Amino acid sequence: MTSRLRDRLGGPLLALGSLLVFLLLAEAAFRLFGFLPERYRMTARMVNARWTLLLDCFPMNPRGYFDIDLREP
Repeated sequence: MTSRLRDRLGGPLLALGSLLVFLLLAEAAFRLFGFLPERYRMTARMVNARWTLLLDCFPMNPRGYFDIDLREP
């Protein structure tokens, strides 16, 4: 590698390497302290045979957008 090419690529490669090391250390710290993101179950998607009607079914309503609960009669 020529010195001119090394001078041009040195800075961006060093920045990319530093960012990668930082992200790996942050991941290790999160795992060490037991931080777990809140997980939601996947939505269920129901469609009719011709795909003219689609319904996404969520297991819960965490933001309170909908005041209907399909589990209630």
